[in-house]
Amino acid sequence: MSSRPPLRAAVFGAGLMGRWHADAVTRGGGVVSIVYDPDAGRARTLAARYPGATAAATVDDLFRPGAADV
Repeated sequence: MSSRPPLRAAVFGAGLMGRWHADAVTRGGGVVSIVYDPDAGRARTLAARYPGATAAATVDDLFRPGAADV
């Protein structure tokens, strides 16, 4: 059994597809680490559903080093 930590995923968009993608990440054993949506409130709402996840203020935040693996 591997002792690697789970993959941390960035989710771009917090609408229907973003919610589905976030759910798929967790069902696959990963964790949602950061969420971006042009509607900052919607990004915060989705991020709040996943322990440790943050809402990104900008798209660039998704790509900052250490924000996510995928």
